[in-house]
Amino acid sequence: MEGRGKTTVLWVVIAALMIVAALGLAAGPAGAQTDYAVWVVTDVPYIEDGLAKHTLDVYYPENVAHPTVLFFVHGGAWKSGNKSEYSEVGMTMSGFYPYTTVVINYELSNPEDGSAVHPDHVRDVASAFAWVRRNIAAYGGDPGDIHVFGHSAGGHLISLLSTDGRYLAQVGCSKADVRSAICMSGITDLHAFVKYPGNPYGLSYQETLMYKGTFFLAFGGWSRSVLYPASPSTYVGSTQPQFCGIYADYDMPGMRLDAIAFYNRVRGFAGQSPALVRIPRSDVSEETWAQAVAMAGEAGFSEDKAGHWADIMSINTNEPYSRSVTTVANWVNTH
Repeated sequence: MEGRGKTTVLWVVIAALMIVAALGLAAGPAGAQTDYAVWVVTDVPYIEDGLAKHTLDVYYPENVAHPTVLFFVHGGAWKSGNKSEYSEVGMTMSGFYPYTTVVINYELSNPEDGSAVHPDHVRDVASAFAWVRRNIAAYGGDPGDIHVFGHSAGGHLISLLSTDGRYLAQVGCSKADVRSAICMSGITDLHAFVKYPGNPYGLSYQETLMYKGTFFLAFGGWSRSVLYPASPSTYVGSTQPQFCGIYADYDMPGMRLDAIAFYNRVRGFAGQSPALVRIPRSDVSEETWAQAVAMAGEAGFSEDKAGHWADIMSINTNEPYSRSVTTVANWVNTH
């Protein structure tokens, strides 16, 4: 197994497990109880260059077989976010569903975090995936049973990884190594979000302008010649893994129609049986919705866009059977 760097099990988890042994409870974060005690190994380098953005965290349950691997890539418009903000994903999916959950960092499109421009982000994701293939058995995971899951920008990245085989090939892997893919509130046809006039998703000029600014930082431009090769929809075919697309009520502009268009495109190929799942507002708890509204506000958006945050925030240890959680778990368990 490759070096773990600062990857001793978190001392807080060790302390929690000591309490577990005494009280007969399951370990988990403050205020939550999970079905399985969860061990957490943090800051594992998947590229040995000393960069924090080239590290990942591994979550796995104690005293229960956990061969299925859930490989999670966070969102943040390709310019923000950190694996540490998604510990609830790891604790929930490993604490209630006995998976080995991997949550990764990758370089971002801002000066502090690598000034990444496509294809930098997806190459990092591919490198992290290759590390998991080589090393996850040491944590109890099966390298032949890896499901990739991404939210927002992370949804785009795992979709591109799973459709355009070049990035996995560069690290000695292939699309066949991906058991299945779950894209939650991600973008699959980038140029459809910036075309104006005549936007295929009915976006306004102001909305396309917003996406142009985001794409300029992440992809270096917004022309079709730039965005078409970076879009997962470009590479859809019969040889990709099975796909589950998820979108939310009150998602970001265009994302519902993009998810539907991708689903329809995928199911037109032989051997493909994709799923398309909506997360209704009524299936989001009031507590999570309030938190999502606050997150949307911090990003400069109103409550009518809060669903984009609510779907991933609904994966938490206080709501282990939310629609978001069960959608992911049911998909993984049947593929």
